[in-house]
Amino acid sequence: MRIDGPMEMPDSVPILRWDRAKNTVDTLGKVKIAAMKINMSGGQNTRTVMIRQTPFAAADDWAVGSEGVVAAVRTGDYHVEWLSGQQRTAGRPVAHTPVRINDAEKEAWLARARNNRNRITVSSGGPGRAGPSQQMPEAKAEDFDWPEAKPAFTGRSGNGPGSWMAPEGTLWVQRSTSVRDSTPTYDVFDRSGNLKERVTLPLGRRMVGIGNGTLYAIATDEDGLQYLERYRR
Repeated sequence: MRIDGPMEMPDSVPILRWDRAKNTVDTLGKVKIAAMKINMSGGQNTRTVMIRQTPFAAADDWAVGSEGVVAAVRTGDYHVEWLSGQQRTAGRPVAHTPVRINDAEKEAWLARARNNRNRITVSSGGPGRAGPSQQMPEAKAEDFDWPEAKPAFTGRSGNGPGSWMAPEGTLWVQRSTSVRDSTPTYDVFDRSGNLKERVTLPLGRRMVGIGNGTLYAIATDEDGLQYLERYRR
């Protein structure tokens, strides 16, 4: 991208795999990435560009197995594909009830968008030195085009990945829920890409790791203190 010309973002990116022994790189496939909202201010000599993710933008998610196989979670009809480089194994689409986006959902998303960690800002000044700093306006609901519903799964976010690869090779995908529902729900897929089971964690937990027969989650109390919990699975 060039900040002194048209701003264009790709709609998908490749997944590259590096073979350390052979020192070669191959492409396993492509994944759809979230659309971005681009705001510009300033003139020709001093321009500020801020890039934010489009609200609840549909995007693929993916996770990597220890043997180098990638599981891609596809948006749209919500299905899982296993990519190894030589072949692609696609599972059946999973039915889901869309979570409608209301004012509470919008406000929760805007609160995250107003956090400087969730946006990229680039300033371009005149010759020899940067131009004056410009403060971009805070995000407002009317600044965005909102979809009618959330995607079926959460995908990657500031809280970490939305999909986890378990040591035995199953894929755990976090489902989207209402902002008023803090009960994490995961769809577990087998190596054929088909739904095997659905797992619900205790209220308010956030998964941070998965091991052999175990699952690790974070619980936050009323004072904001976080506790690491381990569950058998």
